[in-house]
Amino acid sequence: MDKLTEIAVQLAKLSEQLNALVASMDPALNDSNINIYERALMHIVAREGKKFTVYLDSLGKPTVGVGHLVKPEDNLKIGDTISASTAHNFLQNDALIAFEAATSQLNELGLNSTDFLIALTSVNFQLGTGWTKKFPKTWALIKQQRYEEAAKEAAKSVWYAQTPVRVKDF
Repeated sequence: MDKLTEIAVQLAKLSEQLNALVASMDPALNDSNINIYERALMHIVAREGKKFTVYLDSLGKPTVGVGHLVKPEDNLKIGDTISASTAHNFLQNDALIAFEAATSQLNELGLNSTDFLIALTSVNFQLGTGWTKKFPKTWALIKQQRYEEAAKEAAKSVWYAQTPVRVKDF
């Protein structure tokens, strides 16, 4: 093998290693997660719906687009209307945060389940990435692989009273 071919082979191997390293560091960049992420997005949109006018959610919080909680920096108030593009940007940002948290939680559980990753993404999107602290009993039961008991615990929560379909999804 000539020197140029040898260098090309080494570069190809280094490129593969770098891609694997980047994918392990940022789950959103992992090709195998792209379809899972898109499925999670579809699930979120199906559950949340889309509203382009700012409204108060079931907790009385200003919300717009696909379940985006309005932040002060959004400069929006009740009744304001946003474009589909803005709604899409809010969704992408919010969903990526939820997906990354869900990936971390799935890793913490030592599981490799597409369906559970999608469910966790939805939970993180709806309740926020700190949901495990809001519902510590449910999270503890999940960590102990006591899924039936975790489901019963979640069914006793305020979360269930507000959105029972979401709890059943989970």
